[in-house]
Amino acid sequence: MDEMRKDRDLEVFVEFEKKNAVGFPRRRRRVIFWGRLLVAGVAVCLAVAILLGRGGGNGFFSRLFGFATNDGSDSEGGGQSVTEETTEEQVGEDDTTVETEPIADESTAEEQDTESESTTSEETTAKDETAASHSVDLSQAELGAGYIVNYSSRTYDIEGLLEMGFHAEYYPGSSAPTVLILHTHTSEGYADLDPNDPIGVLTSSVVAVGETLAAELNRAKIPTVHCTVIHDGDGDPYANAAETIEMMLKIYPTVEYVIDLHRMELTDAQGNLVRTCSTKQTAQLRMTVSTAGVLTKGALSLAMCLREELNGGGARVCMPVVLTDSEYNAAGSMYYLKLDIGSLGNTCDEARAAAVLFAEAFAEIIVG
Repeated sequence: MDEMRKDRDLEVFVEFEKKNAVGFPRRRRRVIFWGRLLVAGVAVCLAVAILLGRGGGNGFFSRLFGFATNDGSDSEGGGQSVTEETTEEQVGEDDTTVETEPIADESTAEEQDTESESTTSEETTAKDETAASHSVDLSQAELGAGYIVNYSSRTYDIEGLLEMGFHAEYYPGSSAPTVLILHTHTSEGYADLDPNDPIGVLTSSVVAVGETLAAELNRAKIPTVHCTVIHDGDGDPYANAAETIEMMLKIYPTVEYVIDLHRMELTDAQGNLVRTCSTKQTAQLRMTVSTAGVLTKGALSLAMCLREELNGGGARVCMPVVLTDSEYNAAGSMYYLKLDIGSLGNTCDEARAAAVLFAEAFAEIIVG
């Protein structure tokens, strides 16, 4: 009996071994076959997706694998070009959007001629490179010398102020400072300011322009002191500048004119920086008079006379005078002018050239 059971067990074992020897390799081959087929299918799908993505397709596979492309029609700013249509000027009390026609000059005409001779791709590149620096004239000189932008709650007889002129007390030969120049926003720079330049604030910022203005006024026998204290480092810049003005007026009690020299930041409708440009190829400037000033009427008269002098002979250097209720730092001085020279789209040299013209006009009115 035992031998019969052993024979039966041996027979079952043999049959088991036969099944494993044949069946398991067969199942393994089937698994390998279907596995390879699946891998091949995935590879084909990936290849199709890549081809559709490179070809600009927006089909199912392209979206599925992240290869969908966009022709620019539905992206922010995609395919848009800077429009330079003549529209109404929009320059606010502070730096705002400007929509105006670029000033026509010989350099612009030469650029257009060059572009017409180049290929289509070169034209597109040139336009893209100059879009953020096209020149604009914001003087509004055609509206007359008496044109101002009045944001204040007060009105003045502007034509009367121009006819009366500005009469200043001038003491020739005196070395006591008459003019104080400072910068509430000392760190404001121009288009050529290198942020990695440690002395850039002295060479390509409002400080450099203020240095030029002070030198020209002193050359014109108008004693001027230039304060280069940084006010926009910590705290409120205007509060910091107010403390400086108070201190400087105690040190130099003869100062009658306080010029807070700034730089504008003007953009077009597309957000591109613009370059203000006078007919003398300098930056343009803007004066702001506060109704909170000690002598607001006198400061406004001075500003209007300066604008008339600066725009004489079609120079188009000065933008309309802004009258505002904003105090700035006008309350602590006799004649206070917030003077903006050039925009961020201008170079520092263009702003310095405008400062020279301002000094000449100022000397003409103060000294005569």
